[in-house]
Amino acid sequence: MYGGAGTPSLAGPEFKFGWSGKPVSDLFDYIHDKMPPGQTGSLTDQQYLDVVVAILRKNSAAADVAELTLGSDTLKMPIKIP
Repeated sequence: MYGGAGTPSLAGPEFKFGWSGKPVSDLFDYIHDKMPPGQTGSLTDQQYLDVVVAILRKNSAAADVAELTLGSDTLKMPIKIP
């Protein structure tokens, strides 16, 4: 989850710096449009949403991930990482 050469970090300070304050929907869109490498769009929207929830939980983000569903207002909330 901590990235490497050409791979963005999905946890820790790098992730916090890049995503804190942005809407959850931005993270969803980024993951949906770029992952997995070489197979973008190969997951269902629910699977992409599950990935977002896992990433937010790993980072202890303050979004109410239990209520995160496509089209929900939670997607509009900013990502808050302690």
